[in-house]
Amino acid sequence: MKQFMVRNIPEKTIAGIDDLAKQNGQSREGYIRDLLNHHVLSAEVEGLNMKYETLVQTMSQEWITALNANTKALHKFLEIHGVKIDD
Repeated sequence: MKQFMVRNIPEKTIAGIDDLAKQNGQSREGYIRDLLNHHVLSAEVEGLNMKYETLVQTMSQEWITALNANTKALHKFLEIHGVKIDD
């Protein structure tokens, strides 16, 4: 694994990180490692969510178009065969 150092972090921030790490039963290093991993994974998940939303929108539009075409064809079929359906 790679290492990096972050400088000039306010003491209040370090104290807050230490408190949160302690609440989670972790060391400062372990807590920050998990926090960074979670942040990266969250960004990846957000990207996947956006792709999924785009896919759903595209497919929904295609389904609506297909349903409208099917409805039109069914109405034409019923008209040709003299079938009436009460609304």
